Amino acid sequence: IQKFTIAGVYAGQFGQGQLSGPWGITHNGKGQLLVADYNNQRVQVFNANGSFIQTISCGGYNPSDVAVDNEGNIHVTYYNGHIVQKFSHDGKAITTYGNPSGYFNYPYGIAIDDLGFRFITVQYSNQFYLHVLDGTGNQVNLLSGFSNPRGVALDKEGYIYVADYGNQRVVKY
Repeated sequence: IQKFTIAGVYAGQFGQGQLSGPWGITHNGKGQLLVADYNNQRVQVFNANGSFIQTISCGGYNPSDVAVDNEGNIHVTYYNGHIVQKFSHDGKAITTYGNPSGYFNYPYGIAIDDLGFRFITVQYSNQFYLHVLDGTGNQVNLLSGFSNPRGVALDKEGYIYVADYGNQRVVKY
C-alpha cells in the first residue's frame, strides 16, 4: 500500500510481504485501513501508520472489496463467492447477503452511505449492474448500462461514482 499526503506527495508504504493481490481498501473512521487481500482470502486491518492490527478470515472466499457502515460493521464482497459477508467491528461473522431479486453474481465493489444504503457493483451473466440495497437488504434501485464496473464511491454531497472498467469511464449519479 502506498500512502500520499492530501497534496499528492508520497508519504511511504506498508504491507510489503503481507498482501497478495489487494483489491479494495477503505477506512473505518477510527484511523484504521481495511484491505481486501484477495489471494490470501482475508481482510487485513492496519493503523494509519501502516502497522498491522488484525486479520479477518474470509473462510475460503476471495474478498474483492470492503466497506464499513456507521455502526462499525464490516461488509466484504466475495467476487467468486457471489455474496457479501457482514462482520462485527472485531471481525466476527454476523451474516451473509446477496440480493433477494437475483442478478447478483460476482459482486466487486461496495460502498455504504450514512443512512446504511449499500451500493454494490456486480456482474450477472453478461450483464453488469449497480445494486442499491437499503439497510435491511431490500433492493431499492438497480442501475445498468455498465461494462464490467469495479469500484464504487460516495461523496459528502450524495453523489455516487462508479468505475466502469469496460467502458473506460467514471459514471457519476
